[in-house]
Amino acid sequence: MTDWLRLDTDREGWRSLRLFNLYRLLVATLLLGLWLADIHPQSPGQFDPRLFVTTDILYIALAALAFVTGHLRFPPFLIQIVVLVVFDIACIVLLMHASGGITSGVGMLLIPVIAAASLLVPARLAASFAALASIALLADQGLSQWFEADYALSYAQTGILGATLFVTAIIAIILARRAEESAALATRRGVDLADLTALNEHILERMQSGILVVDDDGNIRSINEAAWQLLGSPPHGNPYELRQLSPELLAARDDWLQTRRAGPVRLRPDLVSGRELQARFTRLEFTTQPATLIALENAADLNRQLQDEKLLSLGRLTANIAHEIRNPLGAISHAAQLLHESEALDPGDARLATIIHEQSGRVNEIIQDVLRLSRREPARPVAIALEPWLAGFADEFATGKGLNRRQLRITVTPVHAEVMFDRGQLHQLLWNLCSNAVKYGTPAGEEPRVDINAGLSTYAAGAFLEVVDYGPGIPADLRAQLFEPFFTTSAQGTGLGLYIARELCENNHSRIEYLPVPTGGSCFRILFDASLGANHGASH
Repeated sequence: MTDWLRLDTDREGWRSLRLFNLYRLLVATLLLGLWLADIHPQSPGQFDPRLFVTTDILYIALAALAFVTGHLRFPPFLIQIVVLVVFDIACIVLLMHASGGITSGVGMLLIPVIAAASLLVPARLAASFAALASIALLADQGLSQWFEADYALSYAQTGILGATLFVTAIIAIILARRAEESAALATRRGVDLADLTALNEHILERMQSGILVVDDDGNIRSINEAAWQLLGSPPHGNPYELRQLSPELLAARDDWLQTRRAGPVRLRPDLVSGRELQARFTRLEFTTQPATLIALENAADLNRQLQDEKLLSLGRLTANIAHEIRNPLGAISHAAQLLHESEALDPGDARLATIIHEQSGRVNEIIQDVLRLSRREPARPVAIALEPWLAGFADEFATGKGLNRRQLRITVTPVHAEVMFDRGQLHQLLWNLCSNAVKYGTPAGEEPRVDINAGLSTYAAGAFLEVVDYGPGIPADLRAQLFEPFFTTSAQGTGLGLYIARELCENNHSRIEYLPVPTGGSCFRILFDASLGANHGASH
């Protein structure tokens, strides 16, 4: 069996076949009715009534059977087409012969048969149908010339009808091909449209701003997750009516449609899910139904972003100012040092020169901290095994501060605990905390002692790291201001150390807190973010 005989077709093909079967049944019934009416001497079937009636009844039976096979879709589509068209040609040629030949006009019924078949089958098969019908017409003429003496012969009309059948097949093939191309183009465009729609939906869902598309009747045609949350997370259902979600937003949309004012519109927080929202409107002039695009944003988030941008600009300005101050400050400090070394300087002036030199150093420390803050780069967290890293840090810190290594005590539980943190920023953070512990947390007359404890938190997910000293601690009324910039309890401090420590922690999605030690001293605890994938060592 050839490949095309195994082919099936879609729903449209079967529907076309049912229409073809209906046409066949109507034609066969009409011919039988004309024969029974006998209203004209040249009515169909006058040459051989018995052959006409027998053939027509078989034709009607075939048409009825075709309805059954078409409904069952068995045999396959092309097999049904081939069998039915062959029977069509045979029956119409026999009916034409029984009606007196080509001059009866019954043979013209082959034209719609060939046309319909050519629209439903491949081009080669359509041409084969036209050739088969032409051969059948010529065979009728040839056999009738030999066996029917009074049969009306007309080879010219037969040739014209045969040529007409071929032209009909060619035209139908061209039309069918164009229809297939149009259908394929429509399918491709449908797929492209579906892909574009899916892409648009994906983009809308990924946007941080709330996006709604609302038609002129107030129905929400599209809404993304951000807008759904900004409007109070209403129950899911489609379509929404905007008046149900936010009457004030609907009123703002209606007002904008009338005025078309540029710029955002603020919505009162007490009427929209307790939040202050900001809406921007854009008109979408669709050809089918105009709509309005509404972009929703949380006004508090916008204010926060604006404040961050202002702080960033202020930080850059401060860094530039600090950089410009360093040069004259260095000259002042150097001049004060030279003045202090002068032999002609009396003790009072020498004391003043010392104060100038010391305070210049303090200002220089502030400038260095400000510049360090302004140059801070985004964190690049890596997995850090705490036990070996802290051991190396303790050796480096003891050497840098002129301490004995035993003055730094390190405890890590479990020993394989890891954290995710920027390695350089963790070094800066811990150096800052340990320097404060040595400088401010050492009792008078004693040597500095610093405990560094790390491990898994028992009350929060993730790891922790503590720096504990044995000093007097921090008064309760000052603890709330500890991490504010330029807050210090020491005349020699800059007030930026703990602020920088907090910024470094936030930059790595961690947080720092102060805990008083019951026996005396201070504890600064860093709580690392467990969601960054730190290995807590449980598998070890």
